[in-house]
Amino acid sequence: MLHSDEVNEEAILFANWAYRSIHDAIVPYRHIIAGSYLSWLIQLPDAIKILCSTAEEDGDISCCGI
Repeated sequence: MLHSDEVNEEAILFANWAYRSIHDAIVPYRHIIAGSYLSWLIQLPDAIKILCSTAEEDGDISCCGI
């Protein structure tokens, strides 16, 4: 999704929050979800790792995450 794309830090933090929220919500029900049409939810990542960041001349920071 964000691989090799420059994104702002807020986008990565929001994606991390969303993935973590989904992960925490499905963990107690994973045995039910595994046998349903929602099984793809189990394969979602639970975080995005920030590999690098670059400071622009104006002070803005761009991040590259996977």
